[in-house]
Amino acid sequence: MSIYVITHFVKKGETLEEIAALYDIPDVKMLFSFHHLHVPKDKNHLGKVLYEGQEIFIPNKEDIARMIAKRKERRQENVDRKFHKLRNRTFDFPCREISCSYLVTIHEKDSKNVYKQTLIVEHFNKNEDELHPLRIHQSEITCNDKLPSFSVEIMSSELNKSIFPLEIYVNKKGLVEKINQIYTLRKKWKQRKPDLQELFEGEIGGKLIEQVGYKICNSDILSDYLNSNILWALLLRGRMGNYEDGICKKYIKLLNELCIVKNVMLKNEDVNSKYYYISQEIRKKDNSNFQMNVKYKQDIEYGMLEEAEVDLHSATEIINITIKKTQI
Repeated sequence: MSIYVITHFVKKGETLEEIAALYDIPDVKMLFSFHHLHVPKDKNHLGKVLYEGQEIFIPNKEDIARMIAKRKERRQENVDRKFHKLRNRTFDFPCREISCSYLVTIHEKDSKNVYKQTLIVEHFNKNEDELHPLRIHQSEITCNDKLPSFSVEIMSSELNKSIFPLEIYVNKKGLVEKINQIYTLRKKWKQRKPDLQELFEGEIGGKLIEQVGYKICNSDILSDYLNSNILWALLLRGRMGNYEDGICKKYIKLLNELCIVKNVMLKNEDVNSKYYYISQEIRKKDNSNFQMNVKYKQDIEYGMLEEAEVDLHSATEIINITIKKTQI
């Protein structure tokens, strides 16, 4: 056997790692595989412990190059197989008992101000109607890591406290279908409204308070508001849909306007990666001056969003938004 294959006789105390390094073999697994490919059946198998004088078959440079090429070929086959599966499937809203917290960072081009907010989503099991119960919450918005100082921002923060936390039900597409405990929400609003009216006097304050009250008093309107909100739309339903050859086209309502959405599955060459990526283009159907480009990073095992990078272009502004999971 040693006439055709390089052999190595183990010295006292030697390890497989040391032997692999001695012959420039990339890793122990390759040495292990090559040895067992050439060793006589049921004889001289390598175990965790080597013994002095044990004969080990060593690959030469050509053998190593061939095995590396074979590895790359198998890895590419695995990547292609996984990608084909992802390219042709339906992504439904993930059903997991899990809690996720996301840090949202918003920055307008040519502005020094950076706004931050935390969104929290608690997932529970499906109910009998095949809907997914969630508890959602959004924190106060900070500007340059400080609490808001302008009256409009303070008002927005106070009104936000009147709505969240909120218990909702979403369908398999990630659409909010109903609000839970709407009567409790109305009662909470009724108690807070007089204080808000006293705190924010004037026409603008009065209009905003009435608008929030109108949404809170109607479950359907509040659901529609959440579905049209950019952040919650991206977080709950941006990636969902039926993909054929890696493409999903659909219509969604965003900012109270009908939008055309095109999602494209992106190939990840790392076969061991726990994530996959989706690029998204959103345009308003009747407005060419509005466009959103999004790149999602999503967990393969649970189907949960890990990160999203958003570029929003309108006729008057360019805004960058990042949504990044901070904890589970």
